[in-house]
Amino acid sequence: MSKVIVYNSEYLDINYIPEELLIICTWKPDMITLSVEEFKQEILNFLTPLEKYKVKRYIINSIDASYPLTETLRNWIFNNIFSVVEKYGVEKLAIVYPIDYPTRLGLETDFPGIVHKFTSLKISGWDDMESARKWLME
Repeated sequence: MSKVIVYNSEYLDINYIPEELLIICTWKPDMITLSVEEFKQEILNFLTPLEKYKVKRYIINSIDASYPLTETLRNWIFNNIFSVVEKYGVEKLAIVYPIDYPTRLGLETDFPGIVHKFTSLKISGWDDMESARKWLME
């Protein structure tokens, strides 16, 4: 399986797996040091591969990093990232985060209210990459 490095910084790696039409965004532990504005600038890189590659599936891997997502920041992500991802034809987006993720409850609580806004994008939260990837490939 080939991997194309799309973006790499001290906070985030983004890779494209052409055979699976899959983007994997992996947050690094140092991302916790970002200010809210720096975090927004970094997360905007999630959109970079959409203009260059055919993408149907996305994984956001936060298993090794957790950023405190306020309700305002979660709404910004849903409106400025997920809605754009859907417009580019992405069908499924998996978010992987540890069980003790500080905003996990907030994300899970928000999913039902947010997901209905998307007509073709399915979003789901997972505890591990293997389960998330299996769901994406169904």
